[in-house]
Amino acid sequence: MYWYLRWACNFPVKGSDFCERIATLPFTKPLNPECCYENIRKFVTLSFMAQDARQLDAVKVSRGYESTLAECKVVVHALAQELEKMQNS
Repeated sequence: MYWYLRWACNFPVKGSDFCERIATLPFTKPLNPECCYENIRKFVTLSFMAQDARQLDAVKVSRGYESTLAECKVVVHALAQELEKMQNS
């Protein structure tokens, strides 16, 4: 979520600012877990987060982060599809 919203929707890069912006969104159900810096810290500090999420297939990471990147790809693509549906409705 952080990765895609940062690039596609111009959300703040700084983790705490990102969480503050998320808190202003009109969710119909509370987030679980909530968006707080401690919950997203491990993702916002990854070096490959500097890459544009729309170009995920070109991102190269070390073996230690391959599974994390794979998970991020799934979430980013799903989020992109949902945001596109919302914009088209």
